[in-house]
Amino acid sequence: MATKTLLFSTATPRFTRAPQEFARLLCALVPEEYPQRLGKPAEIAHLSVFIAENDYLNAECIRLDGAVRMQPR
Repeated sequence: MATKTLLFSTATPRFTRAPQEFARLLCALVPEEYPQRLGKPAEIAHLSVFIAENDYLNAECIRLDGAVRMQPR
């Protein structure tokens, strides 16, 4: 089981030192069907608990990313 996360608001130096404009630009990448914000650490925790408690879930990679797909370089 694996999760792929992207664009989460965390207390890492990358986000705490970045200007607010940077966060706004990242939020603009999220398709309009989803909340226009960065993900919350609690959402990763919620998914992790769900995975641990679900006996029927197997061999899956779950994307928790607001449908943002980064283009390859």
